[in-house]
Amino acid sequence: MPRVSSRFFMLSPDRMRRVPRPSAELVEQMRTDALEMTVFDVGVGETILLRRHLLAVLVDGGSVVKKRNEELGDALKKYIMGEALKLSGIVASHPHVDHLNAISTLLTNDGSSILADEVTYFDNGESMGTWLTETLGAVLADLGDAIEVVHVGFSGAQFALSNDVRIALFVDGRWRPRPAYRSVFMSLDFRHARFLLTGDAYHEYENSLLNSLAAAYLRCDVLKITHHGSEHGTSKAFADWASPRISVASTHDDGGHRLETVVKKRLSALGQVYDTQTTGGDIVVRTDGVWRTLGRHAGVLYEVEVVRPGRLTPV
Repeated sequence: MPRVSSRFFMLSPDRMRRVPRPSAELVEQMRTDALEMTVFDVGVGETILLRRHLLAVLVDGGSVVKKRNEELGDALKKYIMGEALKLSGIVASHPHVDHLNAISTLLTNDGSSILADEVTYFDNGESMGTWLTETLGAVLADLGDAIEVVHVGFSGAQFALSNDVRIALFVDGRWRPRPAYRSVFMSLDFRHARFLLTGDAYHEYENSLLNSLAAAYLRCDVLKITHHGSEHGTSKAFADWASPRISVASTHDDGGHRLETVVKKRLSALGQVYDTQTTGGDIVVRTDGVWRTLGRHAGVLYEVEVVRPGRLTPV
C-alpha cells in the first residue's frame, strides 16, 4: 500500500503559515470540495492531472523512453478509470516526447471511455516531431469527432473545468528563438486560490510574457515549476512577480530534469518547494479556495500530500 503524508498551510496575501493538522471534519469538508493538482512521479518526463469532483484536465503525459510511455499511458488510464474520472480537457504544453509520448497510449484501445461528452485538446500550434506525428497525431485524427483541437495563440484561450474553476491558457506567439519551447501557460482561478502551470520555458520566454498582457495571469499561490527546475527557467524577475507560496516540480536525477539549486533557493525564499525526485512519490496540492479563520490565522487552507511510491510508477 502507498504511504501517504500531508502538511497543511494557511495562505494569505502577505504570509504563509504551516498549521497543525485541522480537525478530521474540516479536512473532509475541504477535500470533498477541493480543486486538486497531482504532479505524478514519472521519472524523466511530466504528467499532471487537475481534478474538480469527477471532471479532470490532463496536462502533458510522457517520458523519454518508448517502453516507459506504453506503461505510463496504460497506468494513467487505469488510474483515471479507477477514480471514475472523465477528461474534459487535455493540454499539450509543448511538443516534446517527455511531455506527450504517453498520451497516444492513453487514448488508444477504447480511450474514448475516459473522455467527457465534450473534450478540448489544447497545444501551442507548433509541429510535432516525426514520432509524435505518427503516434499522438494519428490518435487525435482518429478521435476527431470526440475531441476539439485548439491551437492556443497570442490572444489566449479560455476553458472551464467546472462552473467555479476558470482556466486561462496563453502563449507568446511573437517569441521565435526556440519555437517548441513556446509553452502553453495555464492560470487557474478557483475562489480565492490561483494555480499556474508552465510547461517548459526559458528566461527569455518568461520575460516576454511578463512584458505582455499575460503578466496579469502570472501571479499565483501554487506554481508548477517550469522546465523540471532547470536553471534556464524561473528567472528571479519571473519568480518575484509570480510570488508562489507552494512550488512543485516534476524531476529526475539527470542533467535535464533536475531541480537546480539556484531555482530551489529562489523559490524557497518565497515559500515551500517540492519535487518528485526528492520526495520519491506523487505530489498532490489541494484546496477548496475558501477564506477562513483557523485559530488565530486567517487565509486559504492548502494541503500538500505526498504519495510514496508514485501511483503510476511501474511495479
